[in-house]
Amino acid sequence: MRTIERRRRAVLQLKNIIVATDFQRHSRAALNYAAMLARRFGARLEVVHAVPLAGELLVPGVRRSSGYLGRRTLSQRLMRSLALVPSLAGLRHAERVLEGEASDVVNRAATRAKADLLVIGTSARVGMGRILLGSVAEEILRTANCPVLVIGPKVRRLRQVSLDRILFATDLSSNSLVAAPHAFALATNRRARLTLLRAVHPDIRSASERIRIRREQTEGMRALLPRPLLSRTRLVVSFRHPAEAVLRVARRSGCNLIVMGVRGGGALPRALTHLPGSTACAVIAGSTCPVLTVRRR
Repeated sequence: MRTIERRRRAVLQLKNIIVATDFQRHSRAALNYAAMLARRFGARLEVVHAVPLAGELLVPGVRRSSGYLGRRTLSQRLMRSLALVPSLAGLRHAERVLEGEASDVVNRAATRAKADLLVIGTSARVGMGRILLGSVAEEILRTANCPVLVIGPKVRRLRQVSLDRILFATDLSSNSLVAAPHAFALATNRRARLTLLRAVHPDIRSASERIRIRREQTEGMRALLPRPLLSRTRLVVSFRHPAEAVLRVARRSGCNLIVMGVRGGGALPRALTHLPGSTACAVIAGSTCPVLTVRRR
């Protein structure tokens, strides 16, 4: 817990925010939310769009194809229009059209800007028995070196940033606990009501066993909490599948932010986007509030 306490102040500082856009509707929702965050925290905002090279030869002196040049020209025109949206008025902001694979471009931009937060939108959906978050969105949240705030397709249209009811979902593993400092810092700074949730496998039917597990897991969660949050935190143990438990508790608690740790992509981040959907992906697809993901490095 001492490590979590030491990191509490550092994760509160939002000075530089990157928002990725592909100019679609879900990206506009992400931009509007990122702009509200930048205004709330006095942060600088940078909007980034990637133009894929798609087979272009990276040879000095070789002229790019008309298809690539057309895509880049269109992207620059759309970005100039985006820079004029009302939500950006009065903010310190910049817009960049860069070339390359979207996840690589966004992560490089975040590293260069020393970003404290990445914001992305996604049109996640269910298809062929799995959650289709979108390869770009999933690559970003599994490879980014800073927290990633994801605006899913069911997020309500927001007119202001509210961070007074936060849900932190954890299985008490190192992958999930990496997000704890961020959840605790936000809850402390915003004086929010915090819910800690631990989902346990639903196949456990024995009443006495459930009582034992609930007591054990509750104590484990309580031990994580900084002292100022003890009286403002609700501890929940749910015997449901993780994504179902998170969405159910978030809905019943009226949460306006879900915080989760995610597993990194390692050396093969793109391969992970073709595996069965993760708990984080399922939560993002079904959540009516933004989801903050933090990757274990």
